[in-house]
This record gives sequence, structure tokens and C-alpha cells, in this order.
Amino acid sequence: MAKAIVATTGSVFIYDDTDYFLTDMTYTETFNEVDVTDTNTSGDGLEFLGGRAERAFTVDVITDVNSADITMNETKEIVCSFEDKTYAGSGSLLSKNVSAAINDAVKTSYSGKFSGDVVVTPAS
Repeated sequence: MAKAIVATTGSVFIYDDTDYFLTDMTYTETFNEVDVTDTNTSGDGLEFLGGRAERAFTVDVITDVNSADITMNETKEIVCSFEDKTYAGSGSLLSKNVSAAINDAVKTSYSGKFSGDVVVTPAS
């Protein structure tokens, strides 16, 4: 389990009940399209309905240089509080990019996806 650095700015990434200092975050919600065009459709336009949502996120966190990596590719409870909103749900971390200097804190960018619904609330 990674050693958390206490967040003092109100920006925090909580993964598997462990808090991490959050320095940056992106959240993307995209709906796929379901093509319902049939032979009775007039004109040359497609007809479609909105489909299922894909909810992805990227977080940049700081941990101690001697900390173990955060577990990836397992579904865990996730909470991201950043600036004026909190995003909460179940999801997985699917990729990481590590940036660190010797004897310094480690900045790691993790990307992942939420599974199912995400609760978005104003940050307290």
C-alpha cells in the first residue's frame, strides 16, 4: 500500500480507502451511439440513439519516493475531490506514468475508468 502524503488543499484522490495528494485531474464522460437507421429512413442522414456512458478519469498524485505503487486493474471504490466537485464510484486504474527525481516525491499520473454510475457533488 502506498504511503499517502496528507492533502492540505482539499484536493484528494481516495482509492481503496487510502488518501493521496491530488495535484491535477480530468474527468471525461462520453456516450456511444446506437445506429437505428433502417430502410424506411428518408434522406441520406443516419438515425441514432444515445447509448451507454463511458466515464474516464486521469489523476496526478504525489506519494513518497519509497512507497509501493498503487494497485492497478482491480475494481475499487474511488473518490476524486478537486476544486469544486467530488466524483465517486467504483472503478479501476488502467495505466500509469511515473515522474520522479532522486530523493524527491514521486508524481504519478494514473488513468482509469469508472464502472457504472458516478456520483458528482459539489466539494465540501
